Amino acid sequence: MENIKKLREKTGAGIVDCKEALKEANNDIEKASEILRKKGIAKASKRNDNEASEGMIKVEVSGDNKIAYILQVNSETDFVAKNDKFQKFTEDILGIIKDKKPKNIEELNELQLRVDTVKKELDNLSGVIGEKLEISKFNILEGVSVSGY
Repeated sequence: MENIKKLREKTGAGIVDCKEALKEANNDIEKASEILRKKGIAKASKRNDNEASEGMIKVEVSGDNKIAYILQVNSETDFVAKNDKFQKFTEDILGIIKDKKPKNIEELNELQLRVDTVKKELDNLSGVIGEKLEISKFNILEGVSVSGY
C-alpha cells in the first residue's frame, strides 16, 4: 500500500492503475512510473478525435504594463479546469512562454518543462486526467501600455 501511495503522489494516476503498474514492474516505483507514463500517452493518442472545447485562459501582464502573455489550454469538459494538476500545468506553460518567448505552438511543444518536453508532459497529464488536452493558442502582446482583466 505504501508503494501505491508513493506512486499515486508521483504520477497522479488512480489506485487501480498504480496497483497494476507496480505489479507489472515488480514493485519498482520508477519502472511503474514509466509504465503509467507510456499508458497515459497511449490513452491520450486514442482521444485525438475528441473535441476539446472547454478549459482555461490565462493572462499575465508584466510589471511595467508593456507586455501581456495570453495562453489558452483546452479540455473536453469544464471540470478539468478546476483540477489542481491542470491549473499547475497552465501556470507552468505560461511561465515558459514568458521566459522563452516561443514563436508558435510547435516551438512551445518542444521546450523542456520539468522532466520532458511540453508536448510529452501534456500527453502524460491527459492520461492522468483522462481527457484530451491541448494548447490551443498563446500570444505575446507588446505595446506602450497593455492590461488584462
